[in-house]
Amino acid sequence: MADNATERAQADEAGQDGGPEDVTAEEINGEWVFLIDPAWRPEKEDDEPPASAVVGGWFVNEEGTPGYFRPNPAYEPSSPDLPTDPVDAVLQLVVRGEATGEEVLEATQDVIFSVAVDEEGVAVVAPAPDDVPSVLVTTAPRHRERVTTPGWMEVTIAELAGALPDEGVDILLNPGGPASMRVLAAVVKEYVAQADESGAENAGAEVPAEPADPAAGAVNVVSEAPTATARRKADAAAAEAPAAVAATP
Repeated sequence: MADNATERAQADEAGQDGGPEDVTAEEINGEWVFLIDPAWRPEKEDDEPPASAVVGGWFVNEEGTPGYFRPNPAYEPSSPDLPTDPVDAVLQLVVRGEATGEEVLEATQDVIFSVAVDEEGVAVVAPAPDDVPSVLVTTAPRHRERVTTPGWMEVTIAELAGALPDEGVDILLNPGGPASMRVLAAVVKEYVAQADESGAENAGAEVPAEPADPAAGAVNVVSEAPTATARRKADAAAAEAPAAVAATP
């Protein structure tokens, strides 16, 4: 599970040996389940964590089914290397050789992504470090700081896969980050289709996209390679990212 990967990455960074008992998920009011920074410890038994210590959470419906993970914009990691969300946790494990591309794909099914868009709400396409045209996608608000763009649009992986062309444009996760990764769009499309067909939970589910930019609507990705102007605008966002890795199942 993606949240287990988050716990593994956070426990490793904090120098802890435990799993869920060390990085706990706190249930608040029976509706939200929150993931807490591993460094936070209550001084009293009934102390609640401050907003800055909440990594994010899952909304749990009346049947007890969790929805997509929602990162907390106010989260302040106790260490700069702590993962910000389940996907970032898996990406960090991949960098350390402790996880596979398949696990990255599995983690993408349960989170909400942010896609960089221009003034017209069209996804920004920029070169990845290996010069492959890619949409710029972040897994949590903290990763937006490295990207200069007019706006953001929130989407699920199924919505993003449906908007991407069949070839020519990949996905660059967390541009400029220590665990940035280029994921092959074709692989994501195939994985989402297979997950949807098998009835995997949350795969292809219809949830409203909530753009951070006032412009609402479905994400639109251009199929052609980025223009020279677009490349210049996005160079600062993507050129300094580590060597990209193509996630394959």
